Amino acid sequence: MVSSNAEKKREVIASLRLQTWRMKEANDEIRAEIDLMQKEVYRLKTVETKLKDIVENQGYNFAAMYDIFRENKELNEVKKELAEAIGFQNLMTGILRTDTNRNHIIGDAELNLLAFRIQSIEGVPFTGREMIDRFGNTRKRSLTTLVDVVQELYIEKRREQTSETAKIPMDGTPTKLGSHLLWKRRFDLNVGMAV
Repeated sequence: MVSSNAEKKREVIASLRLQTWRMKEANDEIRAEIDLMQKEVYRLKTVETKLKDIVENQGYNFAAMYDIFRENKELNEVKKELAEAIGFQNLMTGILRTDTNRNHIIGDAELNLLAFRIQSIEGVPFTGREMIDRFGNTRKRSLTTLVDVVQELYIEKRREQTSETAKIPMDGTPTKLGSHLLWKRRFDLNVGMAV
């Protein structure tokens, strides 16, 4: 009985040592990240100071230049959102145009036509094949079901793109649409406007 308690204590101590070692490793990694961030902050402050000197030497007001830069950045974000909205609107228009016989039932020919149209719409994050596969798994082949499937697929693929983009270290230049995409908002499909 005594040896059983001693064994349990050894196991607990060994477990605690392992946890302590893991925490130390995690702490070392966090310290390294903090050091890198502090170096980056110092570098950015140096760059800001140099830019401020350049702007002031040329007779411009740094605050005004910064405000213009910030306003330009905001306008670029709005343009990205508008481009996203236009792409989504084109996608919805393509879906509605797919129901050529206006019976609100989507047949194979109409689905293939939509898949072809999707390939020509710029910015759609999924392929026609993915849409056909996803819609093929539904029991009801109505126009409403197609809209729901396409919207779900669109949101899912945009989120995947954003998470992939977040994993890529930024080099100071945007390589994708960014994190402020319109798909993050809720859509009222009856009106076609973001809510």
